[in-house]
Amino acid sequence: RTQDFSIADQLCFGVRYIDLRVFLDRDTNIKYLVHGFEAGELFEELENVLKFVQLHPGEIVILDMNHIYKCNNSDICSMLKRVEEMFGDKLCPPSPPDTCVPTYGEMIKAGKRVIVAVTEKPEMFMSNYKHSSVRCQFSWVWSSETNVVSPWANTTDVSTLRRYL
Repeated sequence: RTQDFSIADQLCFGVRYIDLRVFLDRDTNIKYLVHGFEAGELFEELENVLKFVQLHPGEIVILDMNHIYKCNNSDICSMLKRVEEMFGDKLCPPSPPDTCVPTYGEMIKAGKRVIVAVTEKPEMFMSNYKHSSVRCQFSWVWSSETNVVSPWANTTDVSTLRRYL
């Protein structure tokens, strides 16, 4: 756990980009959020995000699954199927190549309030992960590497962070 506040609290405090690092416990088949060690159960935390977007119709949330551990294609697909069942028509698909990303106003007007990005890095997965096949199956999945860029400064020093940004 790298934050002192829950995802629900972070959303209430104004955070709209959530870095989700997912780990599959193969013994229980439960997906957890991790950052160095286990935190909350993924779908319990996503329920908090769903409640937030239901209560705040003028808000957009980005969920970036840029680290996924111990999962194969089947695990990823079952996880994304459940995400799709939870958020349904609130999921915003990525724009086609060579077109503009939708604006905040366009997303709100269309009711598209949640962006979900998934990593394309094969080293994060157990075996034979193919992001392109996941993208074909789930048209609303964005790429963590090409659509949602989140550079990491790897520092706690404010001066270093400012220079990095």
